[in-house]
Amino acid sequence: NETLLQRQIHLATKEHDTMAESLTDNDQNVLMYVCGYILKALKRKHYKDKKKANIVGSLTSNGQSSFVDQYRDFTKRADRGDGDRGLQHASDTFYFLVRAAELEVRKKMTGRLDQNTLLVEPLIEHLMCSFLVKHHWATLTANLCSEQLGLHLLEQIIRLFLKVRGFAIERKLQRQLQKENKRVKRKQKVGGKSMRKALKALDTNASV
Repeated sequence: NETLLQRQIHLATKEHDTMAESLTDNDQNVLMYVCGYILKALKRKHYKDKKKANIVGSLTSNGQSSFVDQYRDFTKRADRGDGDRGLQHASDTFYFLVRAAELEVRKKMTGRLDQNTLLVEPLIEHLMCSFLVKHHWATLTANLCSEQLGLHLLEQIIRLFLKVRGFAIERKLQRQLQKENKRVKRKQKVGGKSMRKALKALDTNASV
């Protein structure tokens, strides 16, 4: 029989797979590139700490081909044969973790943005509590480290992800503000015309 955990994983994966259909191939190429950026940043940060460096190393691709290889185009171009100095190639599971984080952010960005949407700490907490993010991270770090160390590294990953993702959020907010400013100007313009018409009518009536 299917356990409760397996059922939760199945339902969460099904929901995210449905949401992932909205991602274009270009979106997924960018996400794979972001994965490479995150792994490269972590590798630089922890190269002196053997335990953390080993965990970061386990997040990279083992070289075996898989269906997510179709999204490595940007990463391969950016790597340019630099080997360990270039962007790192993420494992499938690490890619799915970052994709899960991306889909959670997209849900948060649906509709109008406000100052609460842009608060980083609540967003980090929200992503760290995401069922699929936690599931993928548990799969990646099983028997590799303590829960405390695992959470510490996951938080670093999410912060790096949001550092990159923040530019897109900022652009959306700018577009939203531009639309609102145009709407206000149109209302002011219409209001001005109405006022001029009223004054003209008043002037006409006064002269009659």
